Amino acid sequence: MRCVAGAWRPTQRPNNTVAGGWPSALLRRADGGFPHNGGPSAQANKLHNVAAHGRACAPADCAQRRAAACASNEVLLNILLHDADSDAAADRPGEAGALALIRPLAAPDSGAAQNNLGLMYANGQGVSQDPVEALKWYALAAHQGYAPAQYNLGYAYANGQGTAADAAQALHWYQQSAQQGVALAQANLGLMYASGQGVAQDFEQAMQWYRMAAQQGEPTAQFNLGVMYANGQGVAQDFTMALACYEAAAEQGDASAKFNLGAMHANGQGGTQDFARAQAFYQEAAEAGDATAQYGLGVMHANGQGVAQDFTQARKWYSLAAAQGHIHAQFNLGFLYANGQGVARDDARALDWYRLAAEQGDAAAQYNLGVFYSLGQGTAQDHAQALLWYRKAADQGDAYAQSNLGLMCHNGQGMARDYVQAFQWYQMAAAQGDAYAEFNLGVLYANGQGVGRDYAQALHWFSLAAAQDDAAAQYHLGVLYHLGQGVAQDAAKAVHWYRLAAAQRHPQAQGDLGSMYAKGEGVLQDFVRSHSWFNVAAVSGNAEAAKGRDQVAQQMTTQQIGQAQKMARELKQRHFQDFD
Repeated sequence: MRCVAGAWRPTQRPNNTVAGGWPSALLRRADGGFPHNGGPSAQANKLHNVAAHGRACAPADCAQRRAAACASNEVLLNILLHDADSDAAADRPGEAGALALIRPLAAPDSGAAQNNLGLMYANGQGVSQDPVEALKWYALAAHQGYAPAQYNLGYAYANGQGTAADAAQALHWYQQSAQQGVALAQANLGLMYASGQGVAQDFEQAMQWYRMAAQQGEPTAQFNLGVMYANGQGVAQDFTMALACYEAAAEQGDASAKFNLGAMHANGQGGTQDFARAQAFYQEAAEAGDATAQYGLGVMHANGQGVAQDFTQARKWYSLAAAQGHIHAQFNLGFLYANGQGVARDDARALDWYRLAAEQGDAAAQYNLGVFYSLGQGTAQDHAQALLWYRKAADQGDAYAQSNLGLMCHNGQGMARDYVQAFQWYQMAAAQGDAYAEFNLGVLYANGQGVGRDYAQALHWFSLAAAQDDAAAQYHLGVLYHLGQGVAQDAAKAVHWYRLAAAQRHPQAQGDLGSMYAKGEGVLQDFVRSHSWFNVAAVSGNAEAAKGRDQVAQQMTTQQIGQAQKMARELKQRHFQDFD
């Protein structure tokens, strides 16, 4: 007996769920994309610092925050800054005029004036942008105890603006500002404790500062507080509290909070699973430009969760997310093009989207690129490129890629045939339960390729693959029992495995089953059944079965042949399940 390596398997895997089921809540940093100059009147820009799955939300338009009106000078400063920002009246002083009036006020140690002067240098208002000069004025005001300047100084150190980044200094100035009640400083201090920046990681301290900021209505602190409750960090896991925190942030328009609310409702966390509510929150976040929400909305449309299944809508939302670089959206967009779902099938476009995701390191996309190159699908066939992309995915532990890489080594495609390497890659994939790799390991053991011939090991690996309904493995397992290789000869067990493979349209198994009935091996001799199995095998392309059918027909009556032909038709109707 000489077994042959399994056929190529260009199976593509739709990545139609976010890692971990639905997207998990992730920490983000609460910071003012431009420095904070105090006051509650307008929300500073927030950069959402989210590393996992490449999730990053685009910052909103920056808005000035006014200095607190604690003294007459500060009131004047805010009026000047307001006028500088406004183009409603031509007789207002503008940025240059505001700068000329603010600079003298900064000299007599006015913290508010010094802070606002720093802000103007940071933003390039009325003067060339100069983060070093901004830092100087923030420092002067901060050392006087002016809380907004302390926050801005901490922000500059945290982001390396006007100075080298210094987490310890950022922590110090955030602490000074947070202790005076500045909500953004409290929120950023919470993040530093949560992430261990400039201080030992301490979730309980993070919770304390997030709570203070959240109580002042700071939406990013409310969001991050929800993350802590959802993940059980610094507090017992509490999805109900997480929902409440996300809802508070979402009411202020926070897109990431809306996204996480959608994820929690999709997962049934904090309540019953509710795809309709999940879809509604995803919709809001997606329309606000959140890429991960756009991706999640695409998933829901593709799966018909909370909405009617609609691949066209799925493609729309995947496209929006993919344009922002969302790796899973790029993969799924490729999958839609590859399968003609919501769009005309276009292998070249599928290849392009898979490549974008693959270049970002997505193992499934790298695997599919390998498949496309190996088959010449959407591009010219190129085994060298197939090897390249399979290797990238295999190095990330992708079992499918490891298995196909083994097969290329086995068959010498894109490289010299190398059974030893094939064996190694099959082993890696088989360790993850890949049925194709298990089968092909059995092939190598049965043939003594890359390893000493060992029918007992072949039996072991064929058995594992057969248990996963691999038809080729079931057939070869039948062969080993039939011939007594690696196991005691057992014709009845051979018939059992032939039947299972035959039901999956395996033509060799169907033909061998016909032979077993003809000879009465493992079953009672039955020429009618023999003829019927030889017949279906012959129709499936088994030339040897056609010869067997003709031979057994010589021992049958015309009536029996008619019965056999009828039985062959019935076998097809029964999906090739043998008659008991």
